[in-house]
Amino acid sequence: MVVLSAHVAHKVGSTLPVSETTVESMANFTIKYVYKDNVSKTLAEARATKWKAMKKKSTLRIPPAMDSHRLKVERAIYQTYTSLNYNRPDSPPSPLGHGWILNAGKCEPLRHTKPALPQTLNNLIAERRSPTESTDSDSDDSTDTEEEEEDIFTDI
Repeated sequence: MVVLSAHVAHKVGSTLPVSETTVESMANFTIKYVYKDNVSKTLAEARATKWKAMKKKSTLRIPPAMDSHRLKVERAIYQTYTSLNYNRPDSPPSPLGHGWILNAGKCEPLRHTKPALPQTLNNLIAERRSPTESTDSDSDDSTDTEEEEEDIFTDI
């Protein structure tokens, strides 16, 4: 059983907005217990280590970056905060700005605010795909498959 440190657990849901210390503590928790990585110091290092260890490299299975991790922590802490403070006379704060966005009148989780991959890697992928892809956007040959992605990442 994974146990969250008392210091971190005490802070979860106690205040909004989420403090940088809490986000860092949750990142360290994720590195150690979710990734089972006792060496990496940052999510970026743990993410790279996990990526290198993947036998089948696919952008569909890439571990989250700090950006998406932060948003997930913000959502979890917002939900915990509203649950812990249900009996307050004032209405709960808006979820907007706490890892949620308004889309077509509906509140939805914000998954990321930055690209999942660095621009240099995106450029490399585009370069490797461009000779084989058709310039006709209506062609059925231009659809991406997981197998094509795996071929692109074999030597990365």
